[in-house]
Amino acid sequence: MRADFLNDIGIPGPYRWVAGMEGVRDRALYEDNLRRASGLCMSDVIEAEGTFNTGDDPVKALEPFFEGVFEACGVNRVPFGPQSHRISQIAL
Repeated sequence: MRADFLNDIGIPGPYRWVAGMEGVRDRALYEDNLRRASGLCMSDVIEAEGTFNTGDDPVKALEPFFEGVFEACGVNRVPFGPQSHRISQIAL
């Protein structure tokens, strides 16, 4: 999210973002490099939206989306940060 770019070209914030995935029902959420599955997604579509301003932390802004991914797969999410070194992905 490049809010500073949008602001520089004359489009003032706040900016609305929408993130999502579809076709994920019955796909596994993998939480580590060993590709151990933690849960199957129960939803076919995962969506989230929010707002973003210049100077906002993109990780925090997108957190509702990632929370939704983990929730749809029935997995407790460890918040992203220096203490977290888990990699998560949905198997395709």
